[in-house]
Amino acid sequence: MKESRFGAPDSKLALELLSCIQKGLATQQGATDALPRMETRHIPQAPCSTSFDLASLEAAIKASENRIIAEIQSKSGSSLANHYHHDTPPTPRPLPIRPKDNEVVISLAKVAKQHPIRTDTPSVIKAMVEEAFAKSKVPALTGKKLQGVRMRPNGSLVISDLSDEDAIVILRHFDQWLDVLVPGTAILTHTYQVVANFVPVDFDPANSDASKRVFAENMAIFESENQITGLRWLHNHQQSKQPKQHSSLVVAVNNAMVTDKLIRRNLTVLGAICNVQKFVPPPVQCFRCQDFGHSMPRQTRTLKSEMRKMLSQNDDLQGYRVISVR
Repeated sequence: MKESRFGAPDSKLALELLSCIQKGLATQQGATDALPRMETRHIPQAPCSTSFDLASLEAAIKASENRIIAEIQSKSGSSLANHYHHDTPPTPRPLPIRPKDNEVVISLAKVAKQHPIRTDTPSVIKAMVEEAFAKSKVPALTGKKLQGVRMRPNGSLVISDLSDEDAIVILRHFDQWLDVLVPGTAILTHTYQVVANFVPVDFDPANSDASKRVFAENMAIFESENQITGLRWLHNHQQSKQPKQHSSLVVAVNNAMVTDKLIRRNLTVLGAICNVQKFVPPPVQCFRCQDFGHSMPRQTRTLKSEMRKMLSQNDDLQGYRVISVR
């Protein structure tokens, strides 16, 4: 009789298999003892059949496998169970698409929904924009061609230029060709913010000619004044107890390449070279609970809704209402 060796992944399964084999062997031994004994010594014995324990082993292995899966699910949650059953991982959410440097986004919010610029084919809309370039009588836009156009789901029109330089020229003269295209349209530009440190406090970013003065001192970085979309102080230095000579200035521009130039070359304001770095907005923090991710008005609204729910569930307080939470 040949020996058989079984391997089990854990001790419980090994004990179950051993018990099953012992029961099968006991059953076979009992059936052999029940046969009448023969005096002859040369009676050939039938080979031992192992069919009795194959079904039992299969049932025991299946039961132990189900038990192991149940233990994994109860101890480690559904992640290991999904890995055990070879489930495919969830697909990550796609990142939001931002306009490229050679694209110009036009807002059509004030344009009628039945206007041809909303309903026509991309080839017709492309011809309309190129015709507006020609009618603007700007030498830099004469004969200007586009790569294509597309309509966003939110209703904005995206025109794709042949190069980044063409997009800069189109943005520079947008006030001369945009009204020729369709009245009521507007340019939507993506804003990039940087922080210029050690800016003299004598500079006033709220002045009407502040952008013009910054452009005049940094013409090697900016190609036009229109690339500067905003200037403001990072902190209100006027409320400081001690007078300051320098402060940090937040500069907003509408071009990614200009942002890289500012970080590499720095900014000059009133003759002072100011170190430039990327602007990282501070996290939103609640002043009531000091927790991050929400502001105090949001928590106030949550408290109001909870108190209104409590009043509605109490019969003795039906006539009361929540006016404010402090």
